[in-house]
Amino acid sequence: MDKVDALEKALQVEIDKLTSLENQLDTMQRRKVVAVKLTEGLKGEKQNWLVAAEMYKKLVVNVEGDVLISCAVQAYLGAFVLN
Repeated sequence: MDKVDALEKALQVEIDKLTSLENQLDTMQRRKVVAVKLTEGLKGEKQNWLVAAEMYKKLVVNVEGDVLISCAVQAYLGAFVLN
């Protein structure tokens, strides 16, 4: 009987290991799904950043002129302050 008890204990240890590994497998599969979704989302985000960078490059060209015009308007309208 001692041999049977020892084998049953060994079986239970192996069953516990199997359960633990199955839980880890489930966790890793869920993490993989999330990682794939994140990676797919970031592919589109890269394209958005490239488009935005091109737009800002074009806007930077006009910054000096825009600042000059806004300063001129402010200087002109500053003479008509209502108190």
